[in-house]
Amino acid sequence: MKDIWKELKKNQKGLSGGEWDIAETELPRDGMAVRETLFSQGNGYLGLRGNLEEPYSGAGKGYSGTYLNGFYESSPIQYGEKAFGYARESQSMLNLPDGKPLLLFLGEEQFDMGKGSAVGYRRSLSMKTGVLERSLTWTSPSGKKALIRFRRLVSFQHRSAAEIRLEVTPLNFSGPVAVRSSLDGRVSNRSGGEDPRVGSSIGRNPWITVTSALEKGFARLKLKTRNSGLTVCCGTLDLPDPDFSSTAVLSRSGNLLSTVYTFEAAAGKTIRFDKFLCYRDSRSGEGDLPSSVRRELLHLRQEGFDALLSFQADFLGKFWEYADVTIAGNPALQQGIRYNMFQLLQSAGVDGRSSVSSKGLSGDGYEGHYFWDTETYVLPFFLFSRPEISRKLLEYRYNILDKARERARELGHPKGALFPWRTIHGEECSAYYPAGTAPYRRGYRACRASLLRGDRGR
Repeated sequence: MKDIWKELKKNQKGLSGGEWDIAETELPRDGMAVRETLFSQGNGYLGLRGNLEEPYSGAGKGYSGTYLNGFYESSPIQYGEKAFGYARESQSMLNLPDGKPLLLFLGEEQFDMGKGSAVGYRRSLSMKTGVLERSLTWTSPSGKKALIRFRRLVSFQHRSAAEIRLEVTPLNFSGPVAVRSSLDGRVSNRSGGEDPRVGSSIGRNPWITVTSALEKGFARLKLKTRNSGLTVCCGTLDLPDPDFSSTAVLSRSGNLLSTVYTFEAAAGKTIRFDKFLCYRDSRSGEGDLPSSVRRELLHLRQEGFDALLSFQADFLGKFWEYADVTIAGNPALQQGIRYNMFQLLQSAGVDGRSSVSSKGLSGDGYEGHYFWDTETYVLPFFLFSRPEISRKLLEYRYNILDKARERARELGHPKGALFPWRTIHGEECSAYYPAGTAPYRRGYRACRASLLRGDRGR
């Protein structure tokens, strides 16, 4: 227990914020992955880890993550010896191609918070606007100084979409400033090793690239999983600042699709760069995913980043009207309760095909599984704050009822249903048999105890 508290205090260093946001004023020397989890964003369908848009050469590196709720790959579970009722296949929520990368160059020098020097650094996640914001004044190793600001949101209006805005203002120089925007398909899930809370057991390359496209301002990857048969299409659309002339150079290296935009910057003049992301998968029943993604990206660009920001704030304003809990006199508790409710909203499936995984959409822990008792803990909150979400969570449970009946037959019961301990698609995924049958055994013990107490009429 002392080790746990020591770890919590270490990760809290430099972490602050108010009653409506969490913030950091310095990057942690280690524990970067913890911060990425804390600053994660989602809308119930799409989730982005709170990793930096650019590479970081400092200590305590984390890992990038992009997830669709319930989008998974399956693989056979390897046992030394199989026995009655053992789960046959694992299911793992996949880390999908990363559309977040935005590399900034001041002349020939790449922006890297592990190099040069930074003042006025602050990164915050607002629970009122849903925006992750990072700002600082960075001085490059050669002395070039610029004010840099990133803003990112995962849209509650367009569930398949996310948006990033980069603003850079040269302070003591004029000359070329470049932005490299990428869609990076060279990703993999984080290995959990012997600890399922950390990552997954899925191997590298769980998918096949079906098609890819790269043209000025637009990148796309369409992928299909090898075993589960699911398809996903990921796309990005860039909008460089029209007030500055720029050149674009395209490059492709396997599943890394990039475009470099070079601007002729002037001291004191702010360059703006918007990037729109879209992820859609075959569970929706859409036939032509690439066309659908392209249409959505064009619509997002036409709508504009500012309009998306405005809708996000309005959506969350209505949510807090019903969900907010006020704790007077203790700002830390107030911040904590709001943050937890905010993460529930970000994590809950709203399509009837997904639920709430144990780590939400913040990372690979527990392989993105939904547990058997999810509704016990989550449903009451949404019944009072967003009952339509409660309905969708129950629809998911209903949609896997046939598989729960099959599981009951597998364990020798001619009637009834046994919902899995851990699952995504409905089948039992726990390779640990005592845990995988725990709902059955706990239910049996509860019924037996009730009968012994004489509660037959209840």
